[in-house]
Amino acid sequence: MVDPIGSIFTDAFLHRPLKDTPFLVEGVGKNQVPGVLDFSVIDAVLRVRDDQGFAMCHTLAKEEGIFAGGSGGVNIWGALQVAKFAPKGSRICTLIPDSGLK
Repeated sequence: MVDPIGSIFTDAFLHRPLKDTPFLVEGVGKNQVPGVLDFSVIDAVLRVRDDQGFAMCHTLAKEEGIFAGGSGGVNIWGALQVAKFAPKGSRICTLIPDSGLK
């Protein structure tokens, strides 16, 4: 799971007191945990800064021609972090959950 710094999901995953602070990436992260979120099926939470997600949006547009917004940027950023440590031959899958409209 990729979580923007400022969201409470990392705190909830690690069973720490929930503390939310402002963040800019829309569509990911929250200031409350939805009832349908099942942390038992999540192996890890990767913290991502807003600027890392937005920089990935620009990279996707320039290098791949993919028009994605902040949530897509943080997902691709997270997938690339996982790929750095995955065993050789692994397949990494993620989604770009938006159209880059905003």
